[in-house]
Amino acid sequence: METSIDLINVTKKYHKRKVLDNITLKFTFGKAYMLVGENGSGKSTILKLITGLIFPTSGVIKKSNLKISYVPEKVMLPRFVKTIDFLNILREIKESSLDKMNELITYFDLDIVKEKKIKELSKGMMQKVLLIQALMDDSSVFIFDEVLNGLDKVSQSKLLEYIKDNKHNKLFIISSHYSDYYLGIVDEIIDLNKVKENAKSF
Repeated sequence: METSIDLINVTKKYHKRKVLDNITLKFTFGKAYMLVGENGSGKSTILKLITGLIFPTSGVIKKSNLKISYVPEKVMLPRFVKTIDFLNILREIKESSLDKMNELITYFDLDIVKEKKIKELSKGMMQKVLLIQALMDDSSVFIFDEVLNGLDKVSQSKLLEYIKDNKHNKLFIISSHYSDYYLGIVDEIIDLNKVKENAKSF
């Protein structure tokens, strides 16, 4: 198994706009990382590059054929499908454990609304659905983009505790504007402003 995901001299342009310029980063398994930086600094771009949703303009991403679970910052859920049906469909596609899915539904207090259609859920409940579909998969890498958004304090605490308890044989990479929430949870905070400044000096 790979011991890290490496971004080597990676540049990413959207048309003429250069979001990332010759950056190098290493994410080691058994740890949780947090990316911080203002809007437009490239946090989401790095996460999408790692998942393979987009490709670098130049540079190399070394990650082998890892199984990755991803919670994007924004996503459109199928509004007229029952919550439990949606999760079961994804579970079957991913060949995930039914017991694991049910365990997560209970852990995040989704039992009371699982028979409701997704359109009837609050923003926080929808965020829990996104979390469950990611965490029920037996992945080695978990990518979370502003994952605490919409969650109540109890659910935030549960997620942070989950990351802390499960990071030792996995890799978590999280983007957030709120680094204070993750103190004692993540092993390393990567400030993209500093990364970009260091890249310019080479």
